[in-house]
Amino acid sequence: MFPHTAVMAFTFPKSERLTARKSIQALFKSGKRTTAFPISCIYIVQPQQPGVQVGFSVSKRNIKSAVKRNRMKRIMREAYRLQKQDLRDFCETHNVGLHVFFIYLGKDLAPYALVSDKIHHLLLRLEEVVKENYAKA
Repeated sequence: MFPHTAVMAFTFPKSERLTARKSIQALFKSGKRTTAFPISCIYIVQPQQPGVQVGFSVSKRNIKSAVKRNRMKRIMREAYRLQKQDLRDFCETHNVGLHVFFIYLGKDLAPYALVSDKIHHLLLRLEEVVKENYAKA
């Protein structure tokens, strides 16, 4: 059987979801943006608050069908869930927190492989930003 920490590594608990209205408003007001089309990412670094909180959004303007919007959000959450470990561990060891919001910009549903690749690319960029600016050597 797997150790308890290995099982917990690939979950996406409520504590890692960005749900607080004030946090989301602050993120959109003063956050920085990076894009790997068709996914954009807005983030704020929270020094001295270790951990990563994440939110996902798909524009109703671009994808009209609620079923397709929800599917796209599920795909993005799954891609993040499977790749978050390195960023989360890095932030916790360096006592840095991140609030991140992923926004899907495409007009059609994208395949999982493309979304997974773009999420991976954005997570690497976020890790570089934290390393360069906020991590204690």
